[in-house]
Amino acid sequence: MKRLITCLFLVGFANYLYSQNIGIGTATPTEKLDVNGSINLNNQLKINGDSGKANQALMKDASNNLVWSDLSEFKNIQIFDCPNFAGVAGTNNCSATWGVPAGVTTILVECWGGGGGGGNCSGGGGGGYASARLTVTPLTTASITIGAGGNFGNSLNDGIAGGNTVFSVGAAVLNAYGGGGGSKFDITAANPGVIAQPLGGTFLVSGITSGFIGYYGSPGGISKHTFVQVSATEFAKQIEYGGGGDAATLPNSGSKGGYKIVSASINHLVLATQSGIQPGGGGGADGTWGFYGKGGRVIIRW
Repeated sequence: MKRLITCLFLVGFANYLYSQNIGIGTATPTEKLDVNGSINLNNQLKINGDSGKANQALMKDASNNLVWSDLSEFKNIQIFDCPNFAGVAGTNNCSATWGVPAGVTTILVECWGGGGGGGNCSGGGGGGYASARLTVTPLTTASITIGAGGNFGNSLNDGIAGGNTVFSVGAAVLNAYGGGGGSKFDITAANPGVIAQPLGGTFLVSGITSGFIGYYGSPGGISKHTFVQVSATEFAKQIEYGGGGDAATLPNSGSKGGYKIVSASINHLVLATQSGIQPGGGGGADGTWGFYGKGGRVIIRW
């Protein structure tokens, strides 16, 4: 009888403990295990039997549950550039394909159009920009066109527009258009001193309705013509040639324009920097010809 009573007591006490909160350092625990103080753990911390993988952190998911997860959603990167120059607008672009790796269902893509070539009156426009977070199917193939940089112009010809960059996978298409070509020096009786400022490239996204952004590239800079006095009897003509427009999201990516000062006793010319400095940057202008725009770029992260 005593044994039966003892067994019943133990079962009842175990059920009592099972239904109660346990406190360590607190007399009023509010959780199954409530610790008021530091914890020293010499082995693994498991959540639902899972101790996580290397470089993962403990986070909450959309259902407010604790899970092990990566700090960055996109751990890999691949970059596609185009070193080519276009002597005719729309030509000499670069092409590539990219295979979606097994198990990958989401990617982040950034695109820049090519920079326009500088003329001898204004710099070329910077390339446009488009970016999107895309849902993809593993083992499918993306088609990529990277815009070439525009060729330079001179006193007879405008600079060439930068090429368009296009990324296409499934139904989604990202377009980052190239910047306009710089202007030649073209002052006539019919067009007295009117020079069009080369526009920066634009963007267009189709096949998706959210999860994307886009920006226009900066327009090419117009040359500035002034006079400065260099002595009591002499004035010099001073020209600050227009710089190339910056590619969208890339400050200072356009080529810097040249500088010229001329008088009876002075003849000084500083040429523009050689080409757009960063992908999509427009070429700068100077007194003889402009310089190349920089080709576009595509970055894929997954």
